Amino acid sequence: PWRLNQAAQQAGMRIVLDGLDGDNVVFHGVSRLTELAHQGQWEAFVQEAEAFSENFGNSPQSLVKNYSILHLKTLAKQFRWIAFAKAVHQIHKRFGISRKHLLLNHGLKALVPEAIKQLWRKWGRKDKSGSSVAPLVNSNFAERIGIDQRIHALGKSDQPSLTVREDHWRNLTQGIFPLILEQLDRYNAAFSLEARHPFMDKRLLEFCLALPSEQKLYQGWSRMVLRRGMADILPKAVQWRGGKAHMGPNFIHGLLTLNRQVFDDVILNKLELIEGYVDTDFLRQVHRRMTSGGRVREKDCMTVWQGIILALWLDRTQVTP
Repeated sequence: PWRLNQAAQQAGMRIVLDGLDGDNVVFHGVSRLTELAHQGQWEAFVQEAEAFSENFGNSPQSLVKNYSILHLKTLAKQFRWIAFAKAVHQIHKRFGISRKHLLLNHGLKALVPEAIKQLWRKWGRKDKSGSSVAPLVNSNFAERIGIDQRIHALGKSDQPSLTVREDHWRNLTQGIFPLILEQLDRYNAAFSLEARHPFMDKRLLEFCLALPSEQKLYQGWSRMVLRRGMADILPKAVQWRGGKAHMGPNFIHGLLTLNRQVFDDVILNKLELIEGYVDTDFLRQVHRRMTSGGRVREKDCMTVWQGIILALWLDRTQVTP
């Protein structure tokens, strides 16, 4: 948004409107599949999964894995084995997934106490050198602050969301929203602009949260209420498209072309600032991979961007480990 805000200031604008965060306010509603599975509405589940697959390019099997397995684990933990058996039968019948696989991996394993799972994960990491910590993070720093355990604790929910409304509410109450709003405020203040966020209107938030689930996912279309509301306003090709613009190429261009000097300067001259937090050897490898003229991976861009931002911030603030 930096260059966009610069252009807005040069054009004499004082107020800018943005779309933050329409996706989470209106809500995709794909967790309606979990809700349908929980209600035992397998016919509707199949119809929605197949339609969603056609509209967005996901396989029905991946939707089953992501949105019905949760229901199986809940049934197993509640010892509702008759309902569990019925759900397994429906999943096997309609999607061809092995009954044995469903029973072992999503029934019996769900009963293993969390303490034993933690021991197993710890033992498995020693054996396989696996970790949920990103390779960018300095391993000594990660161990010192217990980052692996922190990540696991943050990712663990006492009770999974079984309804669209609960899932929607959890998305709206994430800490990421205040962070993004604070960042945008800084980006705009640097150019004497006032940012306004129509989707963050409290009345709209409450309205969207209260909508029935079929207004969020219906006939395989996410954010259905907004699609319906845009009739005769947007072209149909836009109103009913499955995806959206991908900003990755623009990000890569900015990093390797517009900000290349900053990028190279950090890698060549400022890595000592972050070596207490970051695996600088890994960062150099990514830099070489990105500047060798081959295909650039978006994942690599995000990795070096995080390292660059940390180095520039430490350089500016003179904060030391």
